[in-house]
Amino acid sequence: MRDTRAMQLMPYARTRAEETQVKVVEAEQRIRALTTELDHVSEMAHEDYLTGALNRRGMDEALEREFSRSDRSDSKLCIAMLDIDHFKKLNDTWA
Repeated sequence: MRDTRAMQLMPYARTRAEETQVKVVEAEQRIRALTTELDHVSEMAHEDYLTGALNRRGMDEALEREFSRSDRSDSKLCIAMLDIDHFKKLNDTWA
């Protein structure tokens, strides 16, 4: 009797396994899509949308990366920065 019951449940178990596999594939696709979206949002949080120039957060990360590289290679680091007065107004005008 138990063997007969186990045999009856096999197709159900196979169907459940197939359904679970489909759900796993869908979840993996959703994870990839969300990762891509997160990368895009992160990029936008570090760059000016119009110019592509780094904002404060992006600049801080770039400087930290370059300071670390300079320390590792025991080399000098030269930094040039440009400050444009009223850049926000200019940026907003052309956005």
